[in-house]
Amino acid sequence: MGALHKGHIGLILKAKSENDVVVVSIFVNPAQFNNQEDFNNYPNTLESDVLKLKESGCDMVFVPSVEDMYPSGVRLLDFDISNYDSVMEGKFRPGHFNGMITVVDLFFSAITPTKAYFGEKDFQQLLIIKELAKNRYPSMEIIPCATDRDDNGLALSSRNMRLNSDDYQIAIQIPKVLGLGKQLKQQNAPNETAELLRIELNKVNGLRLEYLEILDDRNLLKLSDWKSGCSRVFVAAFVGSVRLIDNMAL
Repeated sequence: MGALHKGHIGLILKAKSENDVVVVSIFVNPAQFNNQEDFNNYPNTLESDVLKLKESGCDMVFVPSVEDMYPSGVRLLDFDISNYDSVMEGKFRPGHFNGMITVVDLFFSAITPTKAYFGEKDFQQLLIIKELAKNRYPSMEIIPCATDRDDNGLALSSRNMRLNSDDYQIAIQIPKVLGLGKQLKQQNAPNETAELLRIELNKVNGLRLEYLEILDDRNLLKLSDWKSGCSRVFVAAFVGSVRLIDNMAL
């Protein structure tokens, strides 16, 4: 959705190393915002974004208008995501994934990529896109890419541009607390570990926790123990008016 940062560029460089042609879409999709203020405040840095794309070796950029994407108005794709839509982002941002998967399907149909690259920071989104590809584009390969972080561990995000210096110091506590999960799991069950991490984040002044869950990263189901080896901690929190998400494998 624009406001490109090092994490986006990492996706492009990886795609460039594995393909002959790399296409990047930039489109702030109104259908996936359930908060109009969030949509209105989303940063628009198209000129600098295009420059970064050129420097990274991107071959083509697709920058459609809302009218290009939705000439007859928004018509959401009829695709069942019920198994993912009741937890975390699906629960707290109703309608978000319906809008997201609608526009991704339009991009896949228009561009017909052989491979598509998505970051693990939006892990729930990544799982839904994998389901979309499996059902509607079986010849396409979805490539997950590890989350890029800054020197203090904060997951790179376009929303970070809205953090002032004080907010940033609060935000960097998120990855620090998540990093405790591997230590806490040695002596605690998944639900106990999650509660201990919530307690730690709730101690951070200026941070408002929305959710913190430890789930199976194959299907986002609750874990009763650590036997699967597929556990991941997920979090969403507000720092001021900026909503941040992150996740880490445990």
